[in-house]
Amino acid sequence: MSESTKPQYTTNPDGSVIYPLKWPFEFQNEAISELSLRRLRVIDIQEAHSKKNQLEMSVALVTASSGLTPEHILYLDSSDFGAVEKIVEDFLS
Repeated sequence: MSESTKPQYTTNPDGSVIYPLKWPFEFQNEAISELSLRRLRVIDIQEAHSKKNQLEMSVALVTASSGLTPEHILYLDSSDFGAVEKIVEDFLS
């Protein structure tokens, strides 16, 4: 992802990130307009590696980082999911 297409977000002093969704959505009568993403723990990564494929692993990591349910994450717009997935991947480096 080039610098011009890097997701725009706010980083907090604790390393967590606030990502404003480009495509907000409603899930079970709850409006979701941004995601708060915490840095990952080893247990989050271990759990994600038990998944069957790369997509399930990515959903598990975003779920762990955001504190939302997998069902919430599955309703993200694909461009927002890609941006959030990149942020979570950056936590691993």
